[in-house]
Amino acid sequence: MQRLPLASLAGSKFIRMFSSGDVVDEMIAYARTNSKNNYYQAIDILKSGLGFQQTGLNAGRLYLTQAEILADRSRWIDVSQLCRQAAAAASETQPSSPAEALIMAEVELSAALIGTRASLTQHKDAEAFQMAQQCLEVARKSFTATGAEDQRWQGLVLSHAIAALAQHAACDFETAAESFDEVMGIADHIDQRGSPNKPNRDHLIADALKHVGAFRLAQNRPSDAATLASRAVEAAKKAADAAKSSTKTNNNDEKEHDGSISTDPMQPPTLCAETAVDCRLLQAQAAMDTKDWESAENRLSEALSGAEELSSASNTASSIGGKPHPRVAIVLLLLANVYSRTGKVTLAEGLYREIVKILDLNPAVASSEPSIALGLGGGISGSGSGTLQLGLGPVHPSVSSLAAWRYAQLLTALPRRSTEATCWHQLAKELYDDAPLRRVLEPASVFGTLDHLQGKGDGGCGIVLDLMTRRALPRAPTDTTVVGA
Repeated sequence: MQRLPLASLAGSKFIRMFSSGDVVDEMIAYARTNSKNNYYQAIDILKSGLGFQQTGLNAGRLYLTQAEILADRSRWIDVSQLCRQAAAAASETQPSSPAEALIMAEVELSAALIGTRASLTQHKDAEAFQMAQQCLEVARKSFTATGAEDQRWQGLVLSHAIAALAQHAACDFETAAESFDEVMGIADHIDQRGSPNKPNRDHLIADALKHVGAFRLAQNRPSDAATLASRAVEAAKKAADAAKSSTKTNNNDEKEHDGSISTDPMQPPTLCAETAVDCRLLQAQAAMDTKDWESAENRLSEALSGAEELSSASNTASSIGGKPHPRVAIVLLLLANVYSRTGKVTLAEGLYREIVKILDLNPAVASSEPSIALGLGGGISGSGSGTLQLGLGPVHPSVSSLAAWRYAQLLTALPRRSTEATCWHQLAKELYDDAPLRRVLEPASVFGTLDHLQGKGDGGCGIVLDLMTRRALPRAPTDTTVVGA
């Protein structure tokens, strides 16, 4: 286990070392390495650094690392606050070198990116738009130093992609389409001024490629979505591997891995690993669109293994009530849908029971005590008056609505389960009322009619599940029923 010499550092000596960044690198490496198995120690290490300095670049890096760790625990309100603190602290820095200016820009950009995702998860779409604009502003004005071309390119791609994602989530299909086209234009741009044999840089923009692929699926273009998903999977693998091992420049000015975890602000290990899982989910959803159930199930099995491995530490589970992580529920939600469509009804019902347990969904008391029905432990609360107060849970209400609706569909197809089906249907409608998906169509037109698994009605236009924002993204309404998520 990595150890920090905190006990031997005090007063002005510690402050000098803190200001140099060496101790901060060590703190971040320790926190990232131990955040799952020794969560409280990891947080204490970061807070101890902030006890000596609350402003400046190094403080910004410590705030940002806290935000990464708490995002893994679905503490979205705290994540948003820490991202704001990280960006503010870093922006107050007067960089003493081009290298320091580059790190400052990366901290600001990473904070804005994570903050945007947190806002989208919390059902705070207006705030997400503002954060996305901050991403664009940082990317356009920063990364101007010589030698920062790749970082500038990465910043432009990621910032445009997160802005387009916010537009997609808000059902603004026309604007999102233009924005995602711009993302791909930047992503595939080749700078003719440089070397014609530049190495592939997709690993720097894996999540952006995934977001474009998700939108292509939302446009009912599963072939294009599958192509982008495959590209994103390879990019995400490389990014996740890079995040596990930092690089240093050797005597020949070459980058080499030194065996320790990366402290790069743009390479949070947990988020990189989660992106890899999300790319597998996109592959599965593209396969579901074409009724390639075997391929979909294989991709979902891979995604589930990745999600469970990422969420396996006992402290991570206990932080959300001792249940599996919400990201596992999202993977299971797609897998249960595949089982429902392929006649594996018993397996599907078992998964739905597990999903609603993870998400704290309980329709029995939904109308009188929504805080209990939706799980105060998860953070979604109610006033007791029948009005749901959304936006504080581990997942976006669109995911909870989808889970309840899919379970209702399955129960409708089973004998003597109509009463249960009615309860889950009612809960799904209450959750759906405040989700942006309502701007497109009514729930039956999106998720499909309740009798669809009985070979009646229709399957709806569907949605695209996004793991990074814990959210169901809308699909463009068409005259053709799709069979995906």
